[in-house]
Amino acid sequence: MSLYNGTVQAQPILNRELPHDPWRGGLPGTAPLSPADWLVQSDVFGPQMQLRDRLIARHPQAVIAAQAGSGAAQGQLLRSLLGAVACVPGYDVADTRVSRPDGAQFDCAAMPPLPAIGRLAQEDFCILQPDDAGQMRLTAAVLCFPAGWHLAAKLGQRLAAIHAPVAAYTENIALRVNRLMTGLRPGMGLTRTNGLLYNDFHLFQPKLAPDPPGRSLADRAYVRSERQCLLRLPESDAVVFSIHTYLVENASLSDQQRAGRAGYVAAMSNQREHVA
Repeated sequence: MSLYNGTVQAQPILNRELPHDPWRGGLPGTAPLSPADWLVQSDVFGPQMQLRDRLIARHPQAVIAAQAGSGAAQGQLLRSLLGAVACVPGYDVADTRVSRPDGAQFDCAAMPPLPAIGRLAQEDFCILQPDDAGQMRLTAAVLCFPAGWHLAAKLGQRLAAIHAPVAAYTENIALRVNRLMTGLRPGMGLTRTNGLLYNDFHLFQPKLAPDPPGRSLADRAYVRSERQCLLRLPESDAVVFSIHTYLVENASLSDQQRAGRAGYVAAMSNQREHVA
């Protein structure tokens, strides 16, 4: 069964607005993050969470993956998330039993850590751990809303290999990000945002859809933006990379965001002409 045939997500799940300027700053373009500000709830909490539930239940092999040796980090992330959501209005947490703001109820102890992690918040979660050379590798993840990449293909890869298709993500950037990750300490974090232009509204996007004939990058209907966070897991050498996905129509952008979108289109067009 195809994930694109409408049985998982038949209609767009659109935010009314973006709470940030997605094109502010470059790579890595990070800002300090307090753990208290780690998780956010957007205006489409219910629809996104129900989509996450469906993906995890029906297509776990597409949205969940882990390497051997990541179990302890998975457990640490689950415990951290349970503590975090217990402080969020609308959640009711009793030990491992959770009632979400949208009414869904489940016991995290009744399932493996990654499915439980994926059902707790709107964010996707990737666990990165250092290899013998000190380079961070993706060792486990629950990724319901990928933006043009397959989880199975990236599992076990270092940062440079994970971001190989991103032209701006150079080896130098990869080294800088690796240093940022290894320098993180529990109780501190980093955050950044990005902005991408899409024609397809599906939040599960392991493969980018081509432009329709006669349409260009500037004509794409949606802005997809990720709020990305990096935090060190308590008592661990592992780092969690979380991704909160927003999707808005162009008409929902502010004037500043429209200007950023235009600049992004111009920069990408120049880059393509240079490559050609």
